[in-house]
Amino acid sequence: MTIRHLSLAVLFAAAAPAVGQTLAMPPTIIAGAAIPVVVTGLQPQQAVSLLAERVTADGGSSTGYRAEANYLADGPGQIDLASAAPTSGDYSGIDPAGLFWSMHPTKLPDGVAAGTVRVTLRVADRPVATATTRIVSTDPRVHAEPVAGFAGAMLYHLPGTAPLPVVIALGGSEGGSSFGREFGPWLAARGYAVFAMPYYVPDWSNEKLPGLPVDFADIPVDRLAAVRAWIATQPGLDATRIGLYGVSKGGEFAIIAASRFPWLKAVAAVVPSDVVWEGWGPNVSSDDTQSSFAWAGKPLPFVPYRGMRETIAALYRGEQRTLRTPHLAGRTANPERVVAARIPIETYAGALLVAGGGKDETWPSSEMVQNIGASRTKVGRATTVLTFPDAGHGLSGSGWDPQNYPNLAASPAATAHAQIAVQKAALELFATALHPSPDRK
Repeated sequence: MTIRHLSLAVLFAAAAPAVGQTLAMPPTIIAGAAIPVVVTGLQPQQAVSLLAERVTADGGSSTGYRAEANYLADGPGQIDLASAAPTSGDYSGIDPAGLFWSMHPTKLPDGVAAGTVRVTLRVADRPVATATTRIVSTDPRVHAEPVAGFAGAMLYHLPGTAPLPVVIALGGSEGGSSFGREFGPWLAARGYAVFAMPYYVPDWSNEKLPGLPVDFADIPVDRLAAVRAWIATQPGLDATRIGLYGVSKGGEFAIIAASRFPWLKAVAAVVPSDVVWEGWGPNVSSDDTQSSFAWAGKPLPFVPYRGMRETIAALYRGEQRTLRTPHLAGRTANPERVVAARIPIETYAGALLVAGGGKDETWPSSEMVQNIGASRTKVGRATTVLTFPDAGHGLSGSGWDPQNYPNLAASPAATAHAQIAVQKAALELFATALHPSPDRK
């Protein structure tokens, strides 16, 4: 999910006998880093192909990915993926990340270990040069420390003593700490302290975090006050510069928090909601009984779903359904409850970024972020509203990881490009409002 801009040149030479073949690739890169690829030493207009193979590991199992594209060398005999479009292959158009986000699952490639990417230059279907790089999960400068009193929470930061601005990171309905482990080191390397806070862990998860709810129901938003109080006790952190980054249900959490905590200086909510939704979980016995979120021990007004259980059952049977449908049906059937459950985000005076996908099949994020923008425009609050008509729900990511969702309506290319745009906008938002310290001392 993370993006890291890393200067990385991969140099290829063709098989022409008169030209020495070279291939250089660093032994490691940071997860999500751009991987510029430049082929040199070719004949003008020479046809070649590039094959990218990757193996990822998650939960003890490995998955192989691959993508391939064909190119013609330019006049000087070069191919630079930052400026060259393939003539055919798994992606189209000029796109330096195309060879990587367009990867699709395949059998595990021989000789590629988990966590690595191999790029091969082919001339006339013959491998000419190959290099492999290992993907590491974090910048080695970043420190990771557990936070006492907050189950599963981690603080990520660069070494040093100068006070850092803090961004609180909230994942989505996947629960647990996985989002924080990916997002925290990436943002911390840019001069922030990241307080990655799990706030629920589903009962089906392999991760056990005692003290956190297993139901996504009545999650206490006001718990963030305790986070701020803890930050204020830490000499290396600046409690006057606190931001929030939330994704999906974490985005809903973030919008609620922004409407209630004026001390938040900047909030980025990716595929969030403009209303509070119904809660769920193994201990929620029936529909329309509990809210997703609570404040001061009281559940917040919520919009109930309509047909959610039936939709989930159909998905388990292998039928093509979307979770977007019961969300939309619930809004349509309960207009008065939509009014009561609307999050009054126009009360928030800080910097705000919201982003949604027009082909989000989880919930109608594009429509909901436009509602957020409209409510703030009415009272003169500036808001960065990003909508991507052909992108889906997964807008928080590097833009370089495989976007293989064959059954979704969203365009993989559009979603990958949206990820890059969202991450850029979030960095700009936090830089302007929180003033990071990239060279902490």
